[in-house]
Amino acid sequence: MDTPAWRKYMRFWRPDVKSDVDDELRFHLEMRERDFIANGVSSEEARTQAVVRFGNLTEVRESCYQIGQQRERRTRATDFISGVRNDVVFALRQLARNRGFTIAAVLTLALGIGANGLVLGLVNAVLLRPLPGVAEPDRLIAVTGTAISYPSFEDFRNGNPALTGVAAYSERSTAVSNGQHTEIAPVAAVTGSYFRVLGVKAARGRLLTDRDDKPGAPPTAVLSAKFASRFFPGEADVVGRSLNLNGMPVTVVGIAQEDFQGLRVDSPEPVWISAHTWMTLAPSSYAGRSLQGRGWRWLDMFGRLKPGATAEQAKATFNVSASRQEAAYPSDERGLAKAIATSPISTVGSSALSVDHDTVVRAAAIVTAVVAIVLLVACANVSNLLLARARARKREIGIRTAIGASRGRVVRQLLTETVVLALIAAVVGLAVTQLGLRIMSHLSLADGISIASLGVHVDGTVAGATVLVALVAGLIFGAIPALKTTQGGVTDALKNGTPGAGHMRSGAQRALLIAQVALSLTLLIGAGLFTRSLQRALSTDPGFDGSHVAVASIYVGLIRSDSARASQIYGAVTTQLNAVPGVRAAAVASALPLADGSDSYRFTLDDFTPPDGTRLQVEVSDVSPKYFNAFSIPILRGRVFNDRDVATAPHVAVINETMAHRYWREANPLGRRINFGGDTVTVIGVVRDVRYHELHEAPIPFVYRVLNQQIAESGLSPVNIVVRTIGNPAAAIEMIRRVMHDVAPEVPVYREATFDERSGHTIFAQRLGASVLGLFGVLALVITAIGIYGVVGYGVAQRTREIGIRIALGARTRSILRIVLIDNITTIVMGLAIGLVLSIALTRTVNSFLFGISATDALTFFTASILLLGVGTAATLIPALRAARVDPVIALRNE
Repeated sequence: MDTPAWRKYMRFWRPDVKSDVDDELRFHLEMRERDFIANGVSSEEARTQAVVRFGNLTEVRESCYQIGQQRERRTRATDFISGVRNDVVFALRQLARNRGFTIAAVLTLALGIGANGLVLGLVNAVLLRPLPGVAEPDRLIAVTGTAISYPSFEDFRNGNPALTGVAAYSERSTAVSNGQHTEIAPVAAVTGSYFRVLGVKAARGRLLTDRDDKPGAPPTAVLSAKFASRFFPGEADVVGRSLNLNGMPVTVVGIAQEDFQGLRVDSPEPVWISAHTWMTLAPSSYAGRSLQGRGWRWLDMFGRLKPGATAEQAKATFNVSASRQEAAYPSDERGLAKAIATSPISTVGSSALSVDHDTVVRAAAIVTAVVAIVLLVACANVSNLLLARARARKREIGIRTAIGASRGRVVRQLLTETVVLALIAAVVGLAVTQLGLRIMSHLSLADGISIASLGVHVDGTVAGATVLVALVAGLIFGAIPALKTTQGGVTDALKNGTPGAGHMRSGAQRALLIAQVALSLTLLIGAGLFTRSLQRALSTDPGFDGSHVAVASIYVGLIRSDSARASQIYGAVTTQLNAVPGVRAAAVASALPLADGSDSYRFTLDDFTPPDGTRLQVEVSDVSPKYFNAFSIPILRGRVFNDRDVATAPHVAVINETMAHRYWREANPLGRRINFGGDTVTVIGVVRDVRYHELHEAPIPFVYRVLNQQIAESGLSPVNIVVRTIGNPAAAIEMIRRVMHDVAPEVPVYREATFDERSGHTIFAQRLGASVLGLFGVLALVITAIGIYGVVGYGVAQRTREIGIRIALGARTRSILRIVLIDNITTIVMGLAIGLVLSIALTRTVNSFLFGISATDALTFFTASILLLGVGTAATLIPALRAARVDPVIALRNE
């Protein structure tokens, strides 16, 4: 019997299942045919009977095909798993044998990966994480650009074909009390469609509906689950309980589902009431306002898109409705159509629905790019370390190739090592991320937002994204060394020698080093720009002195007091505070510079008429005597307010120098009259210009009025207590609480802080940019210095024989140093040149965040370049000095 063809060879590639099955079946038919022939049957008859006896050949062949393919798939899967397991085990052994390299590479990558994980967590919390408790949040859109009135909302909610529903809400500071404890909380006044449009469910009881948002409806409220458990501890069910809001009882009708906290993750809403309920318990300062008044724009509106509809379609319908409202109510709805815009709902900002979503995305993109650059620098550094280490493995790779391993198989093993290294770094990087979040949990961001309030944590999304970043990084920094290591012939690899003369490094190493230097320079320049910007901001004179000042907010109108009671409280508080030793001045103000938005009022002047007929408008703050002393605002002309400027005295005002110059030029403004509708005030003094909103703003006209003389208008709105002390202003906060408790214990105190803390948002961008870019810039600088040192050391090791020969032939130390330094400094200078070009292109994206300097500030660019050049030169000098001290005898003997 002849040996079948499939047994005559062994395949070193994937088996051909169909050919093997056909060979096997052919063999069996031939054997059966030979048996028939041996029994005297003719050849043709034997072939026919063999097929008949065998059965359905086609069916058997298909069955064998399937069995063979299943077995082949199992074998291939088993071989692959076994191969991967062996590669991973070998990789772990290699990393364990080279602990110094492993520790350096893991720590370098972990810092880059950890930084990326931290930013991914922030971006996930701010932009990517769905609104908790909200159904299909991707279909929600916010109407931005302007707030709207309640009647305007009623017009907008009708007949928008792109939306399934429209709702509106407004966050209002409210005194919330359970009878034993009172606190100021951001209660949300909502329309009846609020919960329905959001798709929120009730955990207990029911949610607000359109029936609750009608005139005469009983005052009802819905609580968040967390607030209910905190405000009514130990009570299993608070549905039906009464809650006091601004001193009025409101019935709790339901608890929202556990995870819903409102539309702002940085400022959870504990209580929701209807818009009509809000008007029944609104503070006394709202007495003249009506829910049906179109001039009162106080609601933020949002809607839910129908499946397949777009925000542009919804906006088009909104614009049509807004144009109709403008035509019908030109005085109240002016500019409504032009202001209407739509965007995805953002969960962070002064208002979740009116925040500039594009600005949030842009800031997140910049920070993400920064940490990505740090990771690229770390990857380039590890790639150079791998290339430097490859020289020691040349012989190992040559042996593996000589015994039959293909280049692809060796590359796979080397890539497995780098991926294992990256995964170890990812685990350490996640620990770095967690540690960073813990350290930064109380970091104060803009408008009182903190990392903790955003709920940033390492969840499955962040962990998965971090591991993915690590895998991609492993493939990136491992590919070049793996391909470079497997280049060349087996004979050269097995020789235990080194190259002779030549450049210090390969082209790949030079390119990686240039990239490191260029990217590091970009981060250093960014850090320098923000640092100089912060210095400019801190050195800018705002026109007042906010140091040693403590502030706190109170809202007398919440307890529904009248003007007389408010005036009594303000007078008693300032009198007691001014009598405390160590207090230089205490005052009350309706608005603070660089901390609160002041009110804008229309006015007329007896001796000035606008040439173009426009209405005059000016910003106003109502203050008590000693306000100017509390902020050390210099008086330029006349006088400031004193205790004789009481409510019954003639109404007076103090203006700033810009106001005086704009409307009276060189004339004396003292004694001039300003008409604010029904109130006329006489100018008694001129004070220095103060920056009111931003440090970089141009001076604007401003008017200060006496708070007691405007008590009916401003005294029942939120006001600020201002205390200037001799010592630490933080110590004055408790003093303010104590005095307020003595004077009016029913009035809650909130937003207590030093003035620097309250106004810190004005330089938040500069402070954050300087700290983040500074940290990552220093990190990139250290990684680059280590990389330069490692690459130069590798280059010196490659040229040990050449350097030994040069020294043996009489070369001096200076000559050896020049050879090593010039080659490497040239590479660093090339990286600096590329980095300068890259920085000029990239720093323009942060120009709007800078203060007082240009995005191409020459001093910053020069200083960063010199710093990086100096660090690079120092990192090069150490191995260069080692090269100059090479003993030629030892060097040649080792070769």
